[in-house]
Amino acid sequence: MFISVGHFRLKKLSRLFSFLGMSSQIAKQAKDSSGIQVVKLTNKGLRNFYVISAWNSKEEMRQFAREGFHRDGAKKSSQMAAQIRLLYFESDTLPEWKEVFELLDQHSDVRTLRY
Repeated sequence: MFISVGHFRLKKLSRLFSFLGMSSQIAKQAKDSSGIQVVKLTNKGLRNFYVISAWNSKEEMRQFAREGFHRDGAKKSSQMAAQIRLLYFESDTLPEWKEVFELLDQHSDVRTLRY
């Protein structure tokens, strides 16, 4: 399966409710998308949010990312995020949260966007 993990750090706490609304719409879109196996969200405090999603294929994940709420949210990310970190990889198993945190902190292929 194709795994996508991400970390979204809010720029300001005042963006929290907008972010939560947007992220719930994106999670629902993911759950309704073709090729999704699982999507999970968690947070550390009020400014750090994490996502794991597992897809049947990279192409199905990319199709989801180019549509609907995710596409619209990506356009607004610079207004809400101080930093976004993303990592994509193939795996037979879904990583646990501890592993996700370690991968995002240490893996050389992590893509980091700073605003």
